Amino acid sequence: MDTAYLKVDHTLPTMLSICLQYPDMETCNFTASNSACNLVTPEYVRDCLERLDVGGNTIVAAIPEVRVDSRVELLKAGKARGAFCVLSVPEAEAGGFKAARAFEYCDLVAVNYMEALALAPGDDDDIKVVKRLYEYLRGFNPRIMLLVTLGPRGACSAYLEQFERIPCLPAIAVNTTGAGDACLGGTIAGLARGMPFQKGRDDRKFGDSAISSAVELGTLCAGMAVETADSIAAHVNAPAVQKRIEESGWISEMRLI
Repeated sequence: MDTAYLKVDHTLPTMLSICLQYPDMETCNFTASNSACNLVTPEYVRDCLERLDVGGNTIVAAIPEVRVDSRVELLKAGKARGAFCVLSVPEAEAGGFKAARAFEYCDLVAVNYMEALALAPGDDDDIKVVKRLYEYLRGFNPRIMLLVTLGPRGACSAYLEQFERIPCLPAIAVNTTGAGDACLGGTIAGLARGMPFQKGRDDRKFGDSAISSAVELGTLCAGMAVETADSIAAHVNAPAVQKRIEESGWISEMRLI
């Protein structure tokens, strides 16, 4: 990790976030709003990107916790340089990203079910939510990719007017905090490895057909992440994912190690 562009402010604290988990396994976060993250301004983002080698082989991911306008600037600057641009949209910030027309600069948007509803209010049926949001997003970019995680109901993806359901990984959930991040991280890793975003079919259960898509890799990572009490699932890495595939007897078109 290149830390050359990190700065320290001695008057503001590092961001504090407290994660809670309810008996039904649902989670929530309380995050401080008076941290040094607010000093990551659009101007600071532009200054950093001018000195970084960002181009057609780069993935730019705008994820919390810095300001909305700074994340929009990151996407805008990344897209101008030909990068593949990814956006995660927290529910409370949906309006801000819509007002900024951030999706003009996105190649992939990743949200959970409640975040999808916040972006595209209406009927709450899973597939209707996904289709409604996808139609809204493709008005900005006809080739945009959409990933919507649905918790125990798995996930849905949309790309080039094709919709695909991805069953969740068979797992015993211990802590669901960070599952969405793990899913997005695994999906981005799959795309970086040249895997297709979708596989072209709906499976009845995970691993029903050969694992071949980036979203399936993301689903694997998310399923393994919820099996630990840790908020950051450090054990989810390439060798561990490969081992899980082999031990489960799944056929895979990818080899991670």
